[in-house]
Amino acid sequence: MVDTAGTLEKVEMEAKRKGANKMTVFCTHSIFSGPALGRLSNMEMSVVGTDTIIRNQEFFEQNRWYKEISLAPLFARAIFNLNKDLSVSNLYNGTKEQTKLEF
Repeated sequence: MVDTAGTLEKVEMEAKRKGANKMTVFCTHSIFSGPALGRLSNMEMSVVGTDTIIRNQEFFEQNRWYKEISLAPLFARAIFNLNKDLSVSNLYNGTKEQTKLEF
């Protein structure tokens, strides 16, 4: 989770001190409250988050450092598997069931 990005600011400083020149951070929930957007805009890193928080197109245009991955396919498969008495844990351990989604 990234809320105010204060921890990321410290991580970036330490990583740069140790020689890092490019960073990408992955998070599940990109809350970005308070000073977060200002901090992240000034950092030399990319942030990849999920679509658990709704963003409009303007947000993406103004914050090119942010990329998003949709969890919708995973949730759809989990719901499908639950309704068909199939394994849900296979969705998390890399096993791909070739069951066709049929509604």
